[in-house]
Amino acid sequence: MYHMAQNQIPVPTMVLNVK
Repeated sequence: MYHMAQNQIPVPTMVLNVK
């Protein structure tokens, strides 16, 4: 799920992972 977002937004991905 986050993998796809990482390609589009690698910075916000980290924030979502923490949440």
